Amino acid sequence: MRLQAGAAQQAVSITLPPSLREKMNRTELAWANELESMRVAGVNLGWRFEAVRLRLGGTAFYTPDFLVVAVIGGHTYMELHEVKGFWREAALVRIKTAASAYPWFRFKVIRKKRKKDGGGFDVQTVDSRPLSF
Repeated sequence: MRLQAGAAQQAVSITLPPSLREKMNRTELAWANELESMRVAGVNLGWRFEAVRLRLGGTAFYTPDFLVVAVIGGHTYMELHEVKGFWREAALVRIKTAASAYPWFRFKVIRKKRKKDGGGFDVQTVDSRPLSF
């Protein structure tokens, strides 16, 4: 499967291995395409799908969708991205818990916007304030 970047970004085509394609849903595939376009543009140094697993306590774990090495203002940051077509309360609680337990990562929540709303993605950084879309 080949992914094409949106018209707003530099044209990029990436090919994912079958084992990775089978794990990602369509929204995650679209975000992977955006991340790859950003990598080519120099906005991030690279990304990996489900590359880390964080212990939240006891036997509870959280696996973010993407680990991203981002470049912002000449500084490098480790970001963890969670991608959803829509958000349930339990998913928001889980990512906020992870952000509190692992403050050295930047956590971002990504929601795909509907085509009638202009398409693309809404991206919010997780902090101590409530998230809303």
